[in-house]
Amino acid sequence: MAAAFAAATSVIAFAGPLEDGIAAYDRDDYDTAMQLLRPLAEQGDADAENSVGMMYLSGHGAPENQQQAFQWISKAADQDNAEAEGHLGDLYFHGWGTANDLVSASRWYALAANRGIPDAQYSLGAMYENGFGVTMDNILALKWAIVAVSHFPDSRAEARRLAAVDRDRRMEAMTAGQIAQAQRLAAAWRVLPAQDGVTPEKAAALALQKNDFATAAQLYLPLANQGFPDDQSIVGALYATGMGVPQDINEGIRWFRLAAQQGDPAAEDWLGLSYEEGDGVLRDYRHAYMWYSLAARPADPDAVTYAQHRDSIASKMSAEDLSVARSLADRCIASGYQDCD
Repeated sequence: MAAAFAAATSVIAFAGPLEDGIAAYDRDDYDTAMQLLRPLAEQGDADAENSVGMMYLSGHGAPENQQQAFQWISKAADQDNAEAEGHLGDLYFHGWGTANDLVSASRWYALAANRGIPDAQYSLGAMYENGFGVTMDNILALKWAIVAVSHFPDSRAEARRLAAVDRDRRMEAMTAGQIAQAQRLAAAWRVLPAQDGVTPEKAAALALQKNDFATAAQLYLPLANQGFPDDQSIVGALYATGMGVPQDINEGIRWFRLAAQQGDPAAEDWLGLSYEEGDGVLRDYRHAYMWYSLAARPADPDAVTYAQHRDSIASKMSAEDLSVARSLADRCIASGYQDCD
């Protein structure tokens, strides 16, 4: 834990009491470190909050107290402190000072990973490899291993070596095409700036509004992997159009299906269009009509548009095909969106 604390604080530029507090910790004068850092944490300094939390977690400068660690690290993470975001992922993953929550762990790891924290990048890759808190995805698992290897500094040579071992092991079980896609994603990845307390959901929406599709993709992917259908639909659209990510219609269809299985109308409409045009799937007017009709629910604000799509393709279909398509829609709904093919 001492090594983790040192790594967490070595890249931050400290000044005054904060610098003195870290220096005291580095020379194993934990009492002095806590005396200097605790008042700063109580004043809301995010770096101090994170540092105090790590001392409570490790039992340095204070009795080990996981609940206190969770409290202080959470405060720092809520101020968009990247190191604290990664540590909070650890707390949720292990259930230290809080309930074990893999979904929350993956969310905090993703925030820290996108801010350039290599330990969080390494952990997020493992989450994707094992399906812990996110949808299992070997391509994203490899992407984050590649990114982590490039971000561990020379002072963390052993951590970088372990990340490289995992990177190479994952490659052995993947196709050349999958490896190439992961490498493209890793090459396109960029460190996200601090969001000044803006939630990931709002930051993602703002990036999309600004047509900053690369940033939007980075922010929406972790949300989509937590199972949110609106975000899954947006990620599907980004892949289908090649905005912010390499264009991959098959990956787009995969995300649309995940969202549609939760009843997301936008994803259902996208699937309708895909079947109508034969884009990523075999052209099939029956299934196109089925998805359009499912999207055209009165409660959705875009229902009129989706109904127009449904009625447009209906004009190209025989009475028999329409009857089959309506039966397909009924079966899909009756099965809870599990029998829709």
